[in-house]
Amino acid sequence: MRKPSGRFLAPLALLLAGAVDAGLTLVPHSPSPRPSDTKVIAAQARALDFDAPYAASAFEFLPSVLGRASIVALGESLHVTAEFLRARLRLVQFLHQRLGFDVLALEGSETQAWLAEEYLYRTSPETAGRLDRAQQIAWFKLWNTSEMREVLSYVDASQRTSQPLYLASFDVQTGASAEFGLTPTVLSALVDRLGSFGPLEGSETQGNSLDSP
Repeated sequence: MRKPSGRFLAPLALLLAGAVDAGLTLVPHSPSPRPSDTKVIAAQARALDFDAPYAASAFEFLPSVLGRASIVALGESLHVTAEFLRARLRLVQFLHQRLGFDVLALEGSETQAWLAEEYLYRTSPETAGRLDRAQQIAWFKLWNTSEMREVLSYVDASQRTSQPLYLASFDVQTGASAEFGLTPTVLSALVDRLGSFGPLEGSETQGNSLDSP
């Protein structure tokens, strides 16, 4: 009996995986919120108009909520929405200006975030396409949007104040950005940038021990 070829098995596996995925979406995986929890959340909710100009007074409820926290998690957003990103910018402004938080860490790669921040450091604010290029270095394609550019623009503008905000990341995902596309070129860019700082202070070139008398 002739064995099925790989060309036949691959589409079949994809169809099976799609059917399983579709079936799982029909089954609820978490219970509905308790009515008591819903009432508490509704009572503590604050209505914010993100179309209005930024006003710190709209976020004055946050200090009492955060207490002495040194890390604030803003949560994940759907990658195809703009509203959460607009809300994130206002929250970042308040946390930075009012509460003194000085690092903004996003999903992505620490390598790319560092390369993007270094690029912003060493280029003039008047450089054409500067923020677009930094965005491509730092983030994957889904975050190369006008809303995320506003977030990056705020980070960049803060560098020219007495209270700079530093762009970072809390994930690995090396090479996963629009600039590098999961290719080894990210490693070359990292090595080149590190090399531009020169040798480590106090380091000396050692001779080959095989050449010693």
